[in-house]
Amino acid sequence: MAEPQMSMAEKMAILTGRKKVEEKPPTPPPRVPEKHPPGVGSLFISDETCKKFNIEKKIDTENNIHFKADTKMVKEDIKNLGAESNFFPLKDMLMNYHEEYFLLRYIADDRYVCNHNFELVYLVEVRDAIIKELEDRIAAAKAAEGPRFWMNLGSDMEVDAEIVKDTRDPVLIQATKKRKDYYLKAALADREAYETWTSAAMECRPFSDPSFDGQFMVEQETATQAIPIIQDTGAQTVQKVHRNNQVQYQPITEDPAKIRDILSSKEMGDFLSKAKYRYVDALQQNEVFDLFEDEFAQFVDEEYQHGDKAVTSVSEYQSFSELNYGKSKMVSAIDWMPGKRGIVAVALTATHSFDERIQVAERVASSHVLLWTFADPVHPWAVLESISDVFCLRFNPVKPTIITGGCFNGQVNVWDITKAQDYQDARDRKEPEEPPIYLVKENKGEKKTVEPPFVPFLLMSTMATSHTSIVSDIHWLPKDFEISVDGVANNGETNLIASCSADGLIIFWDITSSKEPELDPSWSDERKWAAYEEQKYMWTPLYRLELKSESRRVGPLKMCRGFQETIYYCSTEFGEVAEVDLNIPTGTPNVAKVTGVHQGPVRAVLKSPFFDDVLFTVGIWTFALWRTNIEVHIIFFQLLNLFFVNITKIL
Repeated sequence: MAEPQMSMAEKMAILTGRKKVEEKPPTPPPRVPEKHPPGVGSLFISDETCKKFNIEKKIDTENNIHFKADTKMVKEDIKNLGAESNFFPLKDMLMNYHEEYFLLRYIADDRYVCNHNFELVYLVEVRDAIIKELEDRIAAAKAAEGPRFWMNLGSDMEVDAEIVKDTRDPVLIQATKKRKDYYLKAALADREAYETWTSAAMECRPFSDPSFDGQFMVEQETATQAIPIIQDTGAQTVQKVHRNNQVQYQPITEDPAKIRDILSSKEMGDFLSKAKYRYVDALQQNEVFDLFEDEFAQFVDEEYQHGDKAVTSVSEYQSFSELNYGKSKMVSAIDWMPGKRGIVAVALTATHSFDERIQVAERVASSHVLLWTFADPVHPWAVLESISDVFCLRFNPVKPTIITGGCFNGQVNVWDITKAQDYQDARDRKEPEEPPIYLVKENKGEKKTVEPPFVPFLLMSTMATSHTSIVSDIHWLPKDFEISVDGVANNGETNLIASCSADGLIIFWDITSSKEPELDPSWSDERKWAAYEEQKYMWTPLYRLELKSESRRVGPLKMCRGFQETIYYCSTEFGEVAEVDLNIPTGTPNVAKVTGVHQGPVRAVLKSPFFDDVLFTVGIWTFALWRTNIEVHIIFFQLLNLFFVNITKIL
């Protein structure tokens, strides 16, 4: 660049000495930027970023202070701010760094001639080398200082106070023995203890030292603690004067014309039509029950005594007992016969433990299911035959003469009591009909007695296709239920059965699936009858469904149909309630949800007869209510004390 030219007046002033020539300072040579060490980059960090990452702009040449920046925060700063982030120039190196923190150092001399004020280490090897160098420098500095001198702060007086010092000279005791007593021969022999006690062989006998006084104490250790003096004081708060408060209000009213429009509207008519049955039922209950009765008054009666006639309690209405079939047995299942009043089916099982059942497993045994009627509590209405103990029992809701039951050995039985019902109906009408020969029992010297109808099973599943554990629950499927690829349906009748067991299977059965046996015309009647009898032992299931969740296999204990057609709810012996979808293809997990809330086995899973979306589960000491799903229960109770609950208010 050309220098500016001076005017003629300025040149004359310089020549005459009136103006001195200003000497310009020499131009410094250009700075040579240093090279970045390997694994180290430089960048400019603003004060706001330093405050955010807790970094200080200071330098210590002796200790070479370094700061740490969290790697996660640095990467989030780059992602959120982009090019505006102070760390963006080193984005490629920082995003590939996977350690916990970065190492930073403040530089104030702009050694890289780029206006950067911080160095950042983005290689792990370089970072570890710098940290090791700092640790070695600090260790060397500590070693150069030498050992520290102990400074007395007054603890020597406490140490001297705890030292036990001698108050007298020690007593010197010398024990000697004559030389002739050494190296003597010893003869060992057995001797009673009392002989040694009274003989001269006992050199040192126990004696009481008269010079010892147990009450004299040479040294005694005591401890004291400084505590504040305890003083009991009382305070009385000032009680405010009671005042009566009052509130005045005015009822909300509507215009008479608007009230007539609301009462004559379609919405009000629909609401009253929908709520008619509920408020009529409530009004009837108000007339029958005392709304102001105190149900807990009887529990605090001081004059209550056991056996008092004034105390009301639930008493036994009727009991059924039969010595031939029910002696020393327990009741395992009960079900009422639908469509006929006063008939109940009771399954009787032996009171054997698990070990006892294993011992008698190979023996031929029989079990029975008794049907009782309230008209005759002594003689059973009918007796059903079973080859194993029955643990669950269900009447067909459409055909009450068909009964199904699940056995201890995993098999499923079906009985048809049509003939027994016809016989009992004829007896009730007092028709002169001779009973079958097998029902008449005659003993010598006694009159003929008529035995209850004995019903053999109609169908029994094969052992190979049945459950491998006890059948814990069994249900008749509704009329509109279909299953399998062929679309097997009930065809307006209840012919399908679902049984579950702890083996993790739900097995579906069709009582109409048994085929007629192939008969040869040349066979005799006995052989044809044997073929028909053999056919009832060849009953096979229609479909087998294995319950699986994403993590394990689920063993159902009780089951209940859900709020949708293909949804079922099952319980387990571990206190869980599972939701099963039957519409899921085979091989995929069909247990959508599993919730554990009860302690111990869940003994019952029932749908509410009043609410379509309420499920009821019962454990050993707990019960719970669920709505729509089983993820969160709406109410849970543990039976510790007697209580009453109004479920309608909760729902």
